[in-house]
Amino acid sequence: MKKKIGILIGLLFLLCGCSANVDLVVTENGIEENVAITALQDNYLTKEQIKNAFREYIPAFAETEIVDTMPDVKESGISYYEKTTTELSSGYVLNYKYNFTLANYVKSRTVKKSFSSASVIKDNNEKTIGISTDNAGILLFKEYPNLTEIKVNIKSNYPVKESNADSVKDNVYTWVFTPNMQKSIYILYDINPSTPSNPSNPSDPEVEEPEENKQNNDDEEEKSEISKIANKNPVLVALCCLVAFFVFVLIITKISKR
Repeated sequence: MKKKIGILIGLLFLLCGCSANVDLVVTENGIEENVAITALQDNYLTKEQIKNAFREYIPAFAETEIVDTMPDVKESGISYYEKTTTELSSGYVLNYKYNFTLANYVKSRTVKKSFSSASVIKDNNEKTIGISTDNAGILLFKEYPNLTEIKVNIKSNYPVKESNADSVKDNVYTWVFTPNMQKSIYILYDINPSTPSNPSNPSDPEVEEPEENKQNNDDEEEKSEISKIANKNPVLVALCCLVAFFVFVLIITKISKR
């Protein structure tokens, strides 16, 4: 017998205190989503019961109904999240990953089950990608009163033009939702930023060269000029040397006659 279930986790949120992180990576053509649910054992559920309560195959899109099958198997024609499990000392972290296109992310199960309305718009004229939701908060808190917190983290290699994030760290923009909290998500990316040039700063003070270095540089320049003249006029250099030698001989001769 098959039983239809309308949400990702079923009855687990009703029985234990859970929290979730929704990590989104925005690219020019898509959104990579990773939903990490932390579920800890308590007086109602053991670790083994928690592990078995999470399905292996969850459809990525809200229009696809989750069917409680035994065993838990894939059905043809349905896109599923990729699930991984990390064991903790007193529970588990369950990760559900899927790569959406920009156009179909608003149809994702996470968005549809969390917000009354949301939009993901790529404006090719303005060269921007905008993500926004209504300001009514997250619907899942009303359906699951023991769900304590949902944190949404969005990052991208593109610069952010506008945002109403609660906090920013290492290019990750974060919104924290708790029960009865009413606020929205809004972020606008610039997908065609101009690359700033990096000229030397004209306001930087000039460092004066030491006097000794100046003298050495002057000597080197003078030697260089002499070398250039010698290379271009070898005959002139030879005549100058001959005249200098003749003058030297005359001076020596006069000195010797004295």
